[in-house]
Amino acid sequence: GDLSGWSGDTSNAEVLTGFSGTGATWSPQDGSYFLKLSDNNSILEQTGVVNAGQILSGWVGLEGDSVLQCFFGLDSKSASVTVRDSVGTVIATPGEVTAIAPGCAGPILWTDWSWIAPISGTYTVSFEVSEVTGGVRGFFDGIEISAIPEPTTLLLMGLGLAGIGYRRKKTA
Repeated sequence: GDLSGWSGDTSNAEVLTGFSGTGATWSPQDGSYFLKLSDNNSILEQTGVVNAGQILSGWVGLEGDSVLQCFFGLDSKSASVTVRDSVGTVIATPGEVTAIAPGCAGPILWTDWSWIAPISGTYTVSFEVSEVTGGVRGFFDGIEISAIPEPTTLLLMGLGLAGIGYRRKKTA
């Protein structure tokens, strides 16, 4: 696992196979590696072409160190996934986990996210972590691109299943 093709704050990014953090042990949800992005306001992003109807999906998680700041209402933190169009406008935030004071220091374990491209085009996917006082870690895993089944495919699959059901009923 490496960060080839990704840009942004790579000095605060690590590709890992596991991580023991504050109150949680992290392991990949999909595949063998996941991304840990640390420090306040760190961003890592990648741009690519996505076709209309394709689904981007993955996992996001969050943990931090600032127990006292959270308890006394001085802190909040988040890990998010955003999608921007070719001119840089944020068009979706399909994955976001946020912990707001008080009591925001516990980990928010893996949460799945997904987004469907409305039209074909060039999109930028950004992973970001932010916190008021520092000491935050965002975890990102399993970014996938897949297609939505077309209506014709679903119809054929439904007819096939109905045919199998009818044949089983007829032979019984």
